[in-house]
Amino acid sequence: MGKGERELHVVDHPQWYAVITLGFTVLLDRLEDQIATDRDRWRESRMSGIRTAAQILETAERVYETLSGRERLQDALAAHYQAVGEAVRLARQAKSAGDRNEERRQIHAAKRALIAMLNLAYDWGCLAIATMPSRSPKVA
Repeated sequence: MGKGERELHVVDHPQWYAVITLGFTVLLDRLEDQIATDRDRWRESRMSGIRTAAQILETAERVYETLSGRERLQDALAAHYQAVGEAVRLARQAKSAGDRNEERRQIHAAKRALIAMLNLAYDWGCLAIATMPSRSPKVA
């Protein structure tokens, strides 16, 4: 420091604590919003094209297989996977009974459980999950 210059210390100016804290709060809020937006886009890209109960179940199986080795996720992952399976089972029963409203309701429930599984995958950094159902070649 040159002669006559004074070094600025935060301790000398406690009002800076409030400014710095507010700045960090704003930055963290923006970061949290961006993470949520990125997760939503990623999840929607994985969900596009999934319409049927079979596609939902196949996708849930792939996500489950990918994440099943992560011990800390086991309870939540298993609960969501079971919810997908149960909703798909009930959707198929409703379809057999001709109850379109119940079938749609159960497919929606299965999708919500699959979304929860995909959120876990995103939060744990498993972004390379291939969720699009495989297409069987058409036999002529």
